[in-house]
Amino acid sequence: MANDMPNMPLHAAEVAGFTTPLASCFSALLTALANFVSAESDLSDVDYWDPAFSCWRHDAESAQDKVVDALRSVHDAGVKRPEDVPMRRLALLLDGMMGSDDRRDFDRLHRLTSSNAALFRCAGSSTTARRADNMLVAGLALVDELAGLDLYRGSSPEDDRADRSRGGELLPAPT
Repeated sequence: MANDMPNMPLHAAEVAGFTTPLASCFSALLTALANFVSAESDLSDVDYWDPAFSCWRHDAESAQDKVVDALRSVHDAGVKRPEDVPMRRLALLLDGMMGSDDRRDFDRLHRLTSSNAALFRCAGSSTTARRADNMLVAGLALVDELAGLDLYRGSSPEDDRADRSRGGELLPAPT
């Protein structure tokens, strides 16, 4: 008689299609973010307020609304497994970047993706971890593209300093 003995690693029988609500929402976020980056890129070399491009402007605003909705979905989804944590972190970072009013804050948040790269990676080599890592790599690339958009690039922090008063003196009011 044969003895019943497992001969496969425990995670080898893992179902590759298994996903959590957060992973599904993060996947939808990546799609929405890619569409937003594409729509904003279309507007980079045109006059934003030209009526001829109002349809493009509407598309970009609609795409941005979809990113905001997707971010909300990721925030509302609970963390069910360790692989969800880096996806949630990246969504929080993206939310902070898109919501920042100050160029310095935007740049500081963007630099976190490279200076703390381990926070945006999954530990382990399971199928689930590799799938999550692939989504994270795509997300980080989209965050880099987002940072390069004219909408967020704007003026540099050095240019902002030139507009400020010198030595505490007030600038004259425009007449």
